[in-house]
Amino acid sequence: MNKFKLSRTPYWVCVVALLAVKIGLLLAVEFSLVPLSAVSSIDTGIAAALAVVVGARFADVGWSRWLGFGLVVLVMFVLPVGLLLMSPPTRPEPGASPLDALPNLMWISTVSLLLLLVVAGVKRSSVLDSMPGVFGDDDDRPPSRIEPRF
Repeated sequence: MNKFKLSRTPYWVCVVALLAVKIGLLLAVEFSLVPLSAVSSIDTGIAAALAVVVGARFADVGWSRWLGFGLVVLVMFVLPVGLLLMSPPTRPEPGASPLDALPNLMWISTVSLLLLLVVAGVKRSSVLDSMPGVFGDDDDRPPSRIEPRF
């Protein structure tokens, strides 16, 4: 796992696939196709996989792999629980959605996760930073014709 790194394209493929499965599960629960108890373990697995993917991307960028893993855990688990514990208890009205009982600031966790995913996906790889001429620098461009040496 120490050598597991993801460049930009595989990172975005993994992130989009994981988020698509997460949204698909959310829609399946909403339309009562799947019981909620079966989805909770799958959702936790998706969160763990997302943490591993972001950690691998952070390692490719040159940052600490554990920083990426820890930030995903912080944003997906610690921040929502902290918001729930800090908000005053509310009861939804009869017949209303149970999501109405959640605090109004719960969206901060989702926005923070999306921001973290974008920051991890936009940063260039550290391997490419050390290669001259890769990003179109005119000074580092090799000559158009290389003369043979005898």
